[in-house]
Amino acid sequence: MPSDPIFRAVLLLLGLDVILGAVLMVLAHYGVVGAALGDVGAVLGIVGGVLYLFFRWWGRRREAAARVEPAARADEGRDPPR
Repeated sequence: MPSDPIFRAVLLLLGLDVILGAVLMVLAHYGVVGAALGDVGAVLGIVGGVLYLFFRWWGRRREAAARVEPAARADEGRDPPR
């Protein structure tokens, strides 16, 4: 995964988003908050989880491309094999 601070911050916030959604669902289950807030927590957790997985996938893909790119640039000046 990329080690950019922005990328890490996005993953952290999305992880906290999922945790907050789960807490809201549990609180709604036990009647501490209303059912509507539990539904909001479910949507929040699902959307946050999907976005978290997407950013992880995108980051790994970006990291792999960054590793391949210098090797591709090094090969540009060479003649192709015959």
